[in-house]
Amino acid sequence: MLPDFFSSELPLGQSLLLVLDHYLALPNPQDSKLLACYLAQDYRLLNKCFILYCLGESRSGKSTFCKIASRLTNSTILGANSSVSAIRRTINALKFRNYSLILDDWNKSTFSNNQLYQLLKNSVDKATAKEFLSSSDTDKGVIEFSTFSPKIISTTFNITREVDNFIELINRLYIIDFKRSSNSDLPQIDDEDDYDIDLSIYWEDKEEDFKELLRSLRNKGLNISQWERTKPLLAVGLFQKVFTSASEGWDYFKDYWDRVNKKFDSPTLKSVILEFIEAHNLNAVETNRDWLVDKITSDTLNAYVKSLIKYGYLPLDRLTNSEFCNCMSELGYKQELVDKIPRWVLK
Repeated sequence: MLPDFFSSELPLGQSLLLVLDHYLALPNPQDSKLLACYLAQDYRLLNKCFILYCLGESRSGKSTFCKIASRLTNSTILGANSSVSAIRRTINALKFRNYSLILDDWNKSTFSNNQLYQLLKNSVDKATAKEFLSSSDTDKGVIEFSTFSPKIISTTFNITREVDNFIELINRLYIIDFKRSSNSDLPQIDDEDDYDIDLSIYWEDKEEDFKELLRSLRNKGLNISQWERTKPLLAVGLFQKVFTSASEGWDYFKDYWDRVNKKFDSPTLKSVILEFIEAHNLNAVETNRDWLVDKITSDTLNAYVKSLIKYGYLPLDRLTNSEFCNCMSELGYKQELVDKIPRWVLK
C-alpha cells in the first residue's frame, strides 16, 4: 500500500522515488526523478505549471502512474471520452486543493478537439489560465475560474511526430516514455485499497523558503523554452529532496532535454523495426539450421508497422509488401516457413 512508503523520517522526494521504483520500470530509470518532482509540486506556489505527457503503448505502465497520481492528490481520472464541460467542472470543483487533472488514454482525435486543445495550451500560465463556466444559479450567471493546475496525460499518440500541428502544445510538455516490456512483472496498484495521503503537509509553513529558492535559480545553457519548464521542477526537486544536490538536478535535466531533442527526428521504417525488436526483448535463439529472432512472425511485425502508419507514428502514406521485404532484406533478414509459420530469420 502507498502509505507504507511515507514516513516522517524521509523527505517527500525520496518517498515518491520509492513508490515509483516499486510500481514502475521506466525505459530510462532516471525519469522517475522528473515524475517525482511533478507529483511533489504544489502548483499554488508556482506561476507556471507545465503538462506531463506519459507516452507509451498499451500496458506500459502509464495507467499505473495515473493511479498513483490520483491516489496521492485525491484526484479523479478522466478518460478520452470526457467532454470539455466535464473537464471544466472537474477543475472548478477542485480549484482550492493541490490536485492534478489526470487525463488517461487520450488519443489523436482528443487533441484535435479545438476546445480541449485551447484549454490545455492556455492553462500552464497562471496569468492566462482563465475559463468561463455557465452556472445553474441565476444569480451568478457565468463563473470565471482558472484552469491552472498540474495536468497528467496518458496516451499512445506520439505527438512529436506531428510537430506542425501541435507545436504550441509540445512546447508546454514534459514527455516521458513508457514501454510495456519493462513493466510485465511489477506489482499492481490494488484498486480496493482505501487510504488518504495529503502531500500538502510537506509544504506547510515552507512557502517563503521555496519561493526564495525558486528566485535564486539561474539558467545554465538551456534554451528559453527548456529553462521555463526546467526551473519549477528543478526547484521542487531540490526543495523536496528528489535530488541530493544541485549538480544532480542539473545533470538530470540536461540529459533529459538531450533525449527529448532526439525524439523530433522523423522515424524511418528501419528504425521502427529495430525499435520493435528492442522493445520486445527479442533475442536471437539457435535453431537446427539458422538463427531465428524469437517471436517475430510475419503477421506480428506487419501488423505492428501498419498500426504505426495508421496512427501517424510512421510518416508514410502507404507501404507495399515489396518495400517492406526490401527493408527487411537490408536489415539482414529473409522470410521462411518455420514450423509452418512464416517468420523472419537472419540470412
